[in-house]
Amino acid sequence: MGEVFDTDQPWGLRKVTLVSLKRSFDNQMQCNPVSWDSGTSDRLGYKAASPENVVTFLNNPDGKCVLFPDNHMGPGVACFFQDVETKELILLVLQSKLSKGLNRKPVWRH
Repeated sequence: MGEVFDTDQPWGLRKVTLVSLKRSFDNQMQCNPVSWDSGTSDRLGYKAASPENVVTFLNNPDGKCVLFPDNHMGPGVACFFQDVETKELILLVLQSKLSKGLNRKPVWRH
């Protein structure tokens, strides 16, 4: 994760894979790795129109690996990763902002 996110935390050393989750016919959650040419959905992401859509997505992402919450909900994107070694699922919730110019302020490190 340290290769993607600027961090000095020990979790930055973890190797993770982007995954999609999908409930099966027996209501079990299945986890599948995602790449540009494979996955369990015809779409990479889902744009929620309401808080209820977010809850529905978290209950069953239906194979989509990235959630774009409603504009008034705070985070800009949420997605699932799986630790390569431990198989632990990680929900990443990221707030991002776009601007026309570069911000020259120091980067905040968590």
